[in-house]
Amino acid sequence: MRPARLMLLRSTCIHGGPERVIIGFARRLNPEAFDPIVVAFAEDLPEGNPFLRAAAVSGLKSAVLEAGGGFDRDAAQRLTNLARDLEIDLLCPQDYRANFYAISAGKRLGVPVVATVHGYTRQTPKVRIYEVLDRIILRRADAVICVSERLRSHLRRCGVPD
Repeated sequence: MRPARLMLLRSTCIHGGPERVIIGFARRLNPEAFDPIVVAFAEDLPEGNPFLRAAAVSGLKSAVLEAGGGFDRDAAQRLTNLARDLEIDLLCPQDYRANFYAISAGKRLGVPVVATVHGYTRQTPKVRIYEVLDRIILRRADAVICVSERLRSHLRRCGVPD
């Protein structure tokens, strides 16, 4: 039996704290049981995506998801196709845009979705709206992992189940 294929999906072009956690998590998985693939949204960066570069340096498989800014209706279908092509067994989105696309793809494919919530920045009015939508979308995930008990309590109060 082959190892379970996990897609760790993040819509980022940086290599910061959450990205380090994702890479560290993927590296510590038992390779006989899990085959992680790190996927990031495409960004037009001349030097490439630092997150995907760091994943490659760590010896992890990676892929790019073509997605326009904001919410790209076609990106959900592209993610569905990518997950099907890679024979993904578990979708693991890591932020609000990734949650939206992964939950949509997971429902289409019958693949479970375990979302990880690293926190909310409330950075701009637009981001605050996306974060509210995220708390609604997360109700459709098969499971939600929170990086802190405080965040978990907040999401439970917003109606996101355990």
